[in-house]
Amino acid sequence: MKKLVAVLVVAGVVAWPATTWFYGQRAQASAEQFSAAITQAVPYLSVASSEYSKGFMSSTHTLRLRPSLPALPGNSWPDIVIQNKIEHGPFPGFNTVAAARINHTIVWPPEVKAQLTKLWGAQEPLSMLTTIAMGGGGVTTISSPAATGKFDSANVTFQGLNGRMNFTSGFDKLDYVLSIAGASVEDPQGKLTLGKISSSGAQTKVAGTERVYIGKQTATFDSFDLDAKGQNAAAIRGITYNVDTSMPEPNLLSGVGKFNGASLKIAGIDLGALDYDYSLSKLHAPSVEAIAKALQNANPTSATPEAAKASSDAMLAAFQKHLPELSRHVPKFNLDRFRVGTLQDFAQINGSMYLKPVTAEESKSMMAALPKLDASFNIEVTDSIIRMLVDQTGKRMMAGQAEALAQLPPEQRATMQTQMEQQTKMMVDEQISQLVQQGYVVRAVGKVSSQIALKDGKLTVNGKEVGQGLLGAK
Repeated sequence: MKKLVAVLVVAGVVAWPATTWFYGQRAQASAEQFSAAITQAVPYLSVASSEYSKGFMSSTHTLRLRPSLPALPGNSWPDIVIQNKIEHGPFPGFNTVAAARINHTIVWPPEVKAQLTKLWGAQEPLSMLTTIAMGGGGVTTISSPAATGKFDSANVTFQGLNGRMNFTSGFDKLDYVLSIAGASVEDPQGKLTLGKISSSGAQTKVAGTERVYIGKQTATFDSFDLDAKGQNAAAIRGITYNVDTSMPEPNLLSGVGKFNGASLKIAGIDLGALDYDYSLSKLHAPSVEAIAKALQNANPTSATPEAAKASSDAMLAAFQKHLPELSRHVPKFNLDRFRVGTLQDFAQINGSMYLKPVTAEESKSMMAALPKLDASFNIEVTDSIIRMLVDQTGKRMMAGQAEALAQLPPEQRATMQTQMEQQTKMMVDEQISQLVQQGYVVRAVGKVSSQIALKDGKLTVNGKEVGQGLLGAK
């Protein structure tokens, strides 16, 4: 028995370095996957440098990410530095069984860290931990503690964040949940308040692509309130966002999306509900990814004319290269509904557009390719919405004359205000009447409408061509 125990101990001692080395290799591969996943998932972000310092029980991976967003004049976007402290398996930290455990820490620039300290004090503003499973894949958790602080004259309250993402090896499949309890910012000019925000999704990477996923995503925003100097400037309730993307045919994406707000109030005006529903089909995934990557790489990081021209040339080259294949499948986009209002009072637009096949020669000129785009949209606005807009225009006009009106006697002031309201109404009515006479607007009972179409390079409004020759129709 003693000999057996001794053999097992010796075997364990011999195997431990080999096992740790093996999982150290796995940890390094996972770190490289993590680097690639970030740039694939987040547009306009590239890896500036990636340094890996490997140890026996643990390693350190320092990742420097460079935003490629357009720079502001005279400024550049700072790099984002993430330091990953990696504990090797099979017993990382000796408190779990896994291939590796990675603590992700953002190395904030000193000036940013000083500002964050005003809110979080000594606490870490953002904590991220990834555990790599023995069989590949793993789970990442993210959290940010609640905090209260003051930035100059603004009082800031943040109620905390928590999230979790499960992923398979290579991030081929992932699902996530994210919750933000709420936040507010208040200064002498006003107050912005955000209610609870929740988001979740489950997605699968399309084979042969790096960053194209299909699946479902959903998000809810309980409330959004903006007060300016004691007056409610905006109040939105019950915001929901749902997207479902699929691939019914090889490499061709289809999807539906819905963005809805149960209640929308702007400047004290009740606008009812907000609905934005769309769908798309026949979108060639490899072409979409190639164009997106080219646009990201072409985005200028400086405001010089040379950088802008180089960026424009690169974008044009990307479209010229990939537009023929993208258009060959005749992709289509439907604006199923964009509507603000109630059942009786509303403004809405719906329609669709699709792209006919573009040849390689036509893709060399946007003006030559544009006639291959067909579109048709219907617009409807009720008279009650028009009256509301007229009232608001009148109020703005009177606000601009407030000082002059205040000098008048009450009766004369009331008369002037009435005249200004009537003039505004007459002006709007006259403009609508002119559009009706010209055929650009159709008046029906309780509403006006218009149909705008683009076909074979010809733009028409209610069947009447406008901008003749503008698109060089073929």
